[in-house]
Amino acid sequence: MECRMQCKMQVKRWRNWSLKAETKTERLVLSQAQHDKYLANFSNLLNDLLKCHKHPGHCPKCPKIHGKSWEKIGTWAYDVAASARGHIMVVGKGKSIWSYLGGRRWKRFPGVARRIALSPDGRPHIINAHSQIWYRHGGRYHKIPGYAMDISYGGRITIIGTNVETYGFGIYQWMGRHWKKLPGSGTQVSVDYHGRPWIVNKYHYIFRWAGRKFIHVPGKAIDIGVGVKGDVWIIGTNHHAYKWTGRGWKNYGGNFRRIDVGPKGPVATAWNHHGVYLLSKQEIK
Repeated sequence: MECRMQCKMQVKRWRNWSLKAETKTERLVLSQAQHDKYLANFSNLLNDLLKCHKHPGHCPKCPKIHGKSWEKIGTWAYDVAASARGHIMVVGKGKSIWSYLGGRRWKRFPGVARRIALSPDGRPHIINAHSQIWYRHGGRYHKIPGYAMDISYGGRITIIGTNVETYGFGIYQWMGRHWKKLPGSGTQVSVDYHGRPWIVNKYHYIFRWAGRKFIHVPGKAIDIGVGVKGDVWIIGTNHHAYKWTGRGWKNYGGNFRRIDVGPKGPVATAWNHHGVYLLSKQEIK
């Protein structure tokens, strides 16, 4: 339904243009090549709209593949986080923080952030525009020493630091009063609820923590999320969402940039930031 509305809006815009193009002024301004391009785009949009009505979910603009439907629950987000108890928060326009209430309803949350993670009970841990780390407790934010590029909260708070290393930036875990350096480097991190991080490095390779070192996992990704039960999801380099089966990655489609995993399933942000999508448990096999 959301896709049909988007297609209808685009078609309306092109129709408005076509009416303006009938005037002599518009025809003088537009070259023949531009005119042909606009007409071709208008035709493609009409075809997309027809596909939406005849075959719902098969429009090129729909985040659906292999019969898996992602439900749109929000309109704009740069980053997303989900907790073990089902809380969902996003970083929206102007680095604002929003909390998910259900359906398509969101509530503005105090503070601003560049990246966000949630504790198991839903308390936000954020990185601001200056790479500082803060967490919310008792109605206000408290600063954690250090600087970070990415953050995750599973069994332990884990960050990607700001110190440049061979494959990205340093990886650190919070021990309560200080940061412990882990071997290796990366750009994205997500931690399971036993405190074991999974990372993606600057070359998009994937690694998981095996107690003393990181072990390579097949595949490539631009983001990664680990759920409460240890289920691992990634956004591949083709922007599709994938779930780790233990032997390989199963494709669940979409066109995404960020992902995290809650008890209700994965939640992801659209590649162009214009949407927050949730995949229900019924769709995951």
